Amino acid sequence: MSQPAGRHGPLGLPLYPTGFAVAELRLDSGPMFWEEVQRLSSGEALAGFVTEHLEAPGASRVCVILAPPDAAAARAAASLMTARALSRRGHRVAVVDGDDLSPDLTRWAGRVDTEGWIDVVRYGSSPSAAAAVLPWAAPGGLLLGVGSYQPSRATGDEVRALVATLLEETDFVLVSASTGDRGAVWATVPSLRVLCWDQAALDASLCEVMIRDVGQLGDPPAAALVFPVARAAPEPAKEPRAPASRRWGRPLAALAVLAVLAGVWWVGTQRRGRPVAAPQPAASTAQPDFGQNMQTDSLAVAVAEDSITVVGVDSLAATGTADAAPAEATSAAAPPATAGDPFAGPVGAAGWCLHVYSFDDSLLALEEVAVMAGKGVVGRIHAEDSGTRHLFRIYAGSFPSRAAAHAAQTDLFARLRTDWAQPVAADRLR
Repeated sequence: MSQPAGRHGPLGLPLYPTGFAVAELRLDSGPMFWEEVQRLSSGEALAGFVTEHLEAPGASRVCVILAPPDAAAARAAASLMTARALSRRGHRVAVVDGDDLSPDLTRWAGRVDTEGWIDVVRYGSSPSAAAAVLPWAAPGGLLLGVGSYQPSRATGDEVRALVATLLEETDFVLVSASTGDRGAVWATVPSLRVLCWDQAALDASLCEVMIRDVGQLGDPPAAALVFPVARAAPEPAKEPRAPASRRWGRPLAALAVLAVLAGVWWVGTQRRGRPVAAPQPAASTAQPDFGQNMQTDSLAVAVAEDSITVVGVDSLAATGTADAAPAEATSAAAPPATAGDPFAGPVGAAGWCLHVYSFDDSLLALEEVAVMAGKGVVGRIHAEDSGTRHLFRIYAGSFPSRAAAHAAQTDLFARLRTDWAQPVAADRLR
């Protein structure tokens, strides 16, 4: 559950509840994502955060709201909720989709293939012409998607110029950005840095890792906006119990029928003698239909002589303890692991691994694992239900502890040319 405003969480970070879970958002693409946020959030949501961190004397007028790359919904919702809270107090606000590699907020707001912030900074478009108007209390606000093309590869000078331009027309600029190198360009802008903590996706220890990662690329975060675990659905109302005569009537009738049938069978056996055993069917030569009946949700893939070989299959229904390593089948075609290389052997065998990517398409996930294998990194795909969609997450590496997994991130970033990874206990792969 979310914690009340003013309560301190991981590493002493002040926490402010958003009031609803990310899983409650309907993420169908379309131009009304902000209306979905408005539907779920109360008028007082994040009021304490606005008062204490944005309206305080000397506070920054720029707020960069950060979450991991696969948590775009959390940071997008938090940005819009904060904009709504500021708008209700008479402030004019600009919300910017700062993730030009995966512009989900741009897509949800219906701003794909239209002008956006990159057109403002590079081509001189006016902010009003390049933005959608947020339909909230006067004076409203602006929402800027990435723009006419992405990724934009914007520089620090460009994003600082963008913010300066937006502040000429608005009171506050809120940027929805990713943690890691993907959002590093926004660390060059003097700002209040805030985390989104989706408690359904990260426990407190993993949130601490995210806090430290953010601090490595700029000012440490000043607060966290917390999305709680989704509320359990209410149990259906129980039907009233029938009278005892009705509850026992049908079972007694069934027992009577069975007794009659048993009597008929006994009489028959006495007349004909012992019944002859039924002939055993001949052994089937048909092959099992693995293609239709075998359920696979997690694959470890390696490349051997330019061919992709499946070397591990898990069952999503299996469970285990937090420090146990997942069981993994082996294949004779799989290349032997390089001695001392934690990314060349079975994923998570030592108890910990790194979460690297998430996809909502299994074929894209398989393609990415093949690319990883070509770079000497064995990947494992694990199908997981986030509550709003089915995701195919990719994990890599095998480490004896969280600290060892965290220390190996730099090596993984260099191999895959990525900018984000998250240590996780390997029991979630079972």
